[in-house]
Amino acid sequence: MERSFNINSPAEFESISLQIELKNINEFTREMNLNISWQALEPDFNASMKRFGKKVKIPGFRPGKIPRDRLLQQFQPNIEAQFMDDNIQKYYLNGLQEKELVPVNQAEISDVHFHFGEHFSFTAKFEVEPEIVLPKMKRKTLDVQRMKFISDQQDMDVAVDQLRKAHARIETVEDGAQEKDFILCDLQKLDDSGVPIIGKKFEKQLLKVGDGSFTDEQKEKLVGLKPGETARINLPDDREKTSSSPYELMVINVEREILPEVDTDFVKLVNPDLDSVEGFRDEVQNKIGENFDSRSQQSFERELTDAMITKVDPGAPPSMVDNYLSN
Repeated sequence: MERSFNINSPAEFESISLQIELKNINEFTREMNLNISWQALEPDFNASMKRFGKKVKIPGFRPGKIPRDRLLQQFQPNIEAQFMDDNIQKYYLNGLQEKELVPVNQAEISDVHFHFGEHFSFTAKFEVEPEIVLPKMKRKTLDVQRMKFISDQQDMDVAVDQLRKAHARIETVEDGAQEKDFILCDLQKLDDSGVPIIGKKFEKQLLKVGDGSFTDEQKEKLVGLKPGETARINLPDDREKTSSSPYELMVINVEREILPEVDTDFVKLVNPDLDSVEGFRDEVQNKIGENFDSRSQQSFERELTDAMITKVDPGAPPSMVDNYLSN
């Protein structure tokens, strides 16, 4: 009998008496043959048959009240299949627990044998984590360089600007769009002759002057635009920007990001416990230093790990490699 089973790992399962034969196919692959006697599995079979009896209908009997002999006479193969679906995972996990194994992939189930009144046997083939044996090492065995990240004024400027942006306000302006302003607009797609295409109007789109598709020549078409004015622009048809189409842009609003000045009011807004710009900059510098120290430590630990892996040279089960590459 050949069937496919989905083997997962529930948090809890009942222990049961098993006969287990374990084979090491290779360094990572294990083949576990399990055999459960009828005496050990009969309670589980009866439970599966009871659940099955509640789902079927036979004229003259209420669901769940069909005699056992009648169920077996008419539905024995179905009940056997129900039993295997209900219990193969439990027996497999009991086998893993007894042999103290932790698989790294879903088991392949084969050689399934079961009939009413007989033992239940099957084979589970799976992979386990490699056994890593650390060699004896003396001092300076691993050649690892420690990289030190050092901040400069540019890092300070970037950090301060990020805080300013986090507390910026947006204002509607009337003096015409400038680079980095936001334009709220309607976009109407045009055909090659400049005629609007019905059904291709996109309302209330937000564009940033100088970003994305709105750089260089496109940017120049947007600079200076005011509410109610229009411009002819080209937008890409796809992400690869292999082609573009003409659009008519009509400005609804022009919005500008106003960054706060770095003064005492701004410092209080960022951290009420600070009372000076100098104290604010010292705090920012300390946080940058902590961040760079953390990055330096993480870099060192990665280098150390790579050096240790090279030294130990552990293998990896194919399933672990495939899972790593696919994710």
